[in-house]
Amino acid sequence: PETFRDFFDASLAQEYPLSMRASRVVHLCAVEEPELIRPYLGEVIEVLPELHAVSVIRNFLDLLDPFTDELSEDQTGLLVSYCFANVEDASKAIAIRVLSLKLLYLVSRRIPEIKPELLAIIRYNLPESTPAFKAQSRQIIRRLEKEIIRG
Repeated sequence: PETFRDFFDASLAQEYPLSMRASRVVHLCAVEEPELIRPYLGEVIEVLPELHAVSVIRNFLDLLDPFTDELSEDQTGLLVSYCFANVEDASKAIAIRVLSLKLLYLVSRRIPEIKPELLAIIRYNLPESTPAFKAQSRQIIRRLEKEIIRG
């Protein structure tokens, strides 16, 4: 755990390529041992808007996937705002936009009030998107439409 904290801190240092490599180690460790990252989830969410390296952001967004149901209301609010901003910003890296879509969908299962907004933003961005964004969007649209109809 102390070594994990060292890698986590290096991920946040914003010293490329150290932060990129350290975030990859954090990501791989969190996938294998989710308990290692759990104490740092709030910190991850708080620092996301301050990060600049696409690879670090991508690794952190990806490791949040299994924890969306465990986040506090404040953490969820920060994450939702951050992810909506990513989806709306066409200049963001496609991986960040796609992972943000996925996280928004996962949060929408817990907070169904965001489903209509998510659906609207996806539809708005779909026509001029990349193939990866379109593929993820279509999957989410199908799921959201089913869930909204079932109510």
